[in-house]
Amino acid sequence: MRQLVYYESRKHFLTKQMFVMVLILLIVNAIKISSVFREQSAFTDLNEDCFREAYDKLYKTYKGELTDKKLKDFMDLYQPIKDKVDAGAYSTKAEKGALTINSFSDCLFLGRCFLDDIEYETAYEDYANTVVRNAVSNISFFKSKKHSFEANVNYKIAKAFYQRKLANFYNTDGFRSLLYYDFSTIIIILLCLYGCSSVFIKEEETEMHLLLKTSVKGKGASFAAKITSCMLFVFFICILFSIEDYTFFFINFGNMDGFSEPLYILEGFKDTLLNINLISFYILCVISKLIGICGFAFIFMMVSLFGKNTLSVLVVNIVMLAGIIGTYTINVSTLKYVNPLSLVFGRKLFMRQEFIKLHNYPLSNSLLPYIFSGIIIMIGIALMSRRWKRGVKS
Repeated sequence: MRQLVYYESRKHFLTKQMFVMVLILLIVNAIKISSVFREQSAFTDLNEDCFREAYDKLYKTYKGELTDKKLKDFMDLYQPIKDKVDAGAYSTKAEKGALTINSFSDCLFLGRCFLDDIEYETAYEDYANTVVRNAVSNISFFKSKKHSFEANVNYKIAKAFYQRKLANFYNTDGFRSLLYYDFSTIIIILLCLYGCSSVFIKEEETEMHLLLKTSVKGKGASFAAKITSCMLFVFFICILFSIEDYTFFFINFGNMDGFSEPLYILEGFKDTLLNINLISFYILCVISKLIGICGFAFIFMMVSLFGKNTLSVLVVNIVMLAGIIGTYTINVSTLKYVNPLSLVFGRKLFMRQEFIKLHNYPLSNSLLPYIFSGIIIMIGIALMSRRWKRGVKS
């Protein structure tokens, strides 16, 4: 079996063309990450070295636990500058003693690089407590109305937000950009489209299917080897590009200090029900992406098995992919939750979760794409296995 898997991998994936294509796309992805850094970094429009020097100095002072002393020291630094700018008593030329260039640039610099995040983090505990109070109040109300499902939903919300707070300040620009980065995901889908579309149709075009019909391992073992080699390719590509993403975001943004901070340290995830840290969420997104891409791979392979030639298989797969993408963009939550793309772009599942009713038990909608992707994979295996064992394009 191991030799069959190796043979199938060499035939479809371990080729010179695939190697060159993956290498080129890795380079393109690295360039794209660098462009994202230039667009989203706080220093992209602040090119003077003094901005980076000022940031590095202040960041060493304020990173870590947000103590009262740190907050007071920061406001003692920021407020006089803000008052001066509000009063219009600043120069557009270089000022002696300024952190950067002048008071106006200092105000923008401190607000963008420190104040916005500090204000969000210090206010989050009150926000979470408000959510808990409202949820507890809703529990009592819905119980009085005998709506146990809504009561259970609010219990889950209260439990998730209970005692939440953000006690530390870290630069999370790198993680924020990493979690919103989708370019490499598009590359992975296209590579799987190219690789998986030929897994079965190539036997037809080379007339190998005639030989496979007479081979002892031409049915079950050969079929399993093709599926295994395809899944190994998907796994390798997903992990390879995920590692490259993290590595180059780390290199470009300089650090990922906040990797152990809770997910809701990012403002876009303030309503998430997940109580995990940033690095754990990134791993969850990679796993979700892998499952979603596997769903796509089985769709591509099914078309390959039932197709007539490579060109027709590629055309049908491209059309199907376009249809899946089009369905995903429709603003109907039910369609999104049964779409493998919901797993591929997994962050959207957890920003603000909803629930469906299952015997008065609230089941998170974020579980549905996993279930439907699993169903796609099982149906794909069943249909392709039956088709293959009936005679390989008989």
